[in-house]
Amino acid sequence: GHDTITRSGHIVRMSFLHTMHPKSIASNPVAGTTNYFIGDDPSKWVTGAHSFGNVTVQNLYDGVDAVFYLDNGQPRYDLVLQPGADESKIEMKIEGADGIESRTANSLTIRTSMGNIEELGLFAYQNVSGVKQQVDCKFDISPGNHVSFQLGLFDRTRPLVIDPLIFSTYLGGGDAASAIA
Repeated sequence: GHDTITRSGHIVRMSFLHTMHPKSIASNPVAGTTNYFIGDDPSKWVTGAHSFGNVTVQNLYDGVDAVFYLDNGQPRYDLVLQPGADESKIEMKIEGADGIESRTANSLTIRTSMGNIEELGLFAYQNVSGVKQQVDCKFDISPGNHVSFQLGLFDRTRPLVIDPLIFSTYLGGGDAASAIA
């Protein structure tokens, strides 16, 4: 007989709302290519897709870039705000979650059928003379599973980085990512 392998999953999508006209730039190519045979329509299949270690989305919002990367196999992202950028424009929507909540000011819990996904250790900072100076930052949740950031006082003449530690407690079965799609 043939053994059958069954895998379960739960898809959660994070999207940025009300963006500008972003441009994606990939860097740190990963060896090899990937094929995606998803669904019954061959016209939607993708073959020979290249993977990268980093993707920078420039001009996500006016003066705001997003940098997506891997940290020991865990997906991460930074939001880089140039001087004068308005952090109140940044808004994300979490789709596919059973619910979201902020248990502490710098954590976000995304509930799924497979367990909770946590964004922990939200950290905002500015580089001042080579030293990271922390800026108060917390998640703000609004209806419809929308998430934004609230920042404390900071020097608006300097760049600022918002750095959440994303998906830190659950990927399932010890799985780790190897590239950014």
